[in-house]
Amino acid sequence: VTIGDYVALGGRAAVRDHVSTVSKVRLAANSCVTRNITEPGDFGGFPAVPIHEWRKQIVRAQILNKRKN
Repeated sequence: VTIGDYVALGGRAAVRDHVSTVSKVRLAANSCVTRNITEPGDFGGFPAVPIHEWRKQIVRAQILNKRKN
């Protein structure tokens, strides 16, 4: 595992073996990095994706859950 400078990991965040991140990355809590992160920014989810994409996934899941009920 290679982690760049100024990287912040939220609580219970995980980074798999043989994965590297660039500098200036923030990882949300309960996220897991399964692939190399090559651009700085905010990431979240499992597997970790850019935070704006992760938020879209959460909204889609909530909409599907409402339709199901």
